[in-house]
Amino acid sequence: MKDGYGHCLSCKKRRKIINPRIKHNKKGTKYTLGKCEKCGGKISRTGVYKEPSDGTRKGGLAELECIEGIKQELGPKSLVFSTGAAKGVPDIVSYHRKKIKFYEVKPGYPLNVYNIKDPFLKETQEKWIIENCLKKKIPVDIVFYRQKKKKIRGGWNWDFYHVALNKKNIKEYSQTSGDDERFDTLAWIESHFEKEPRREPAEPTEDSWW
Repeated sequence: MKDGYGHCLSCKKRRKIINPRIKHNKKGTKYTLGKCEKCGGKISRTGVYKEPSDGTRKGGLAELECIEGIKQELGPKSLVFSTGAAKGVPDIVSYHRKKIKFYEVKPGYPLNVYNIKDPFLKETQEKWIIENCLKKKIPVDIVFYRQKKKKIRGGWNWDFYHVALNKKNIKEYSQTSGDDERFDTLAWIESHFEKEPRREPAEPTEDSWW
């Protein structure tokens, strides 16, 4: 399924396409030509442009908000950025005090009531994190988000809940776990969103707010 994103040659990243136009090459194959939402550079991709789903939009916004939150937490001397669309790699990476840390951003709820896999790591993500983070002792968090509408001035507030992944708990947060396990994990995540948010402590724990 084609979505509203393509690879920007200027940014060198996957970006949203604006002002999309459908073209045909000499062989009659359809492709989308447009501009990058960030830099205005040209983007082209095979296939017909399709508006990104509501879940895709929210996921992208949540990732940007999460990056800003991590930057505030680590300070101005840290580096925090999106990893792009590399297969299996967590969404965000930070570099702070000569240490690297990864973050995978997931919704704190199923996007489809008939499919509860959305908040969990895909099999490719699970394998990549085990091989490249846990085995090498590189810290990695799965970050769940919830979006709340502001009551007074409008707009949205974002709540994030961090869970530090390790060899013992990664299966609980992966799509390869069973349905019953995923339901239990979702209920556990829900209980934490109902609590008052708190800042992450200085010493890393298995789960933390900021």
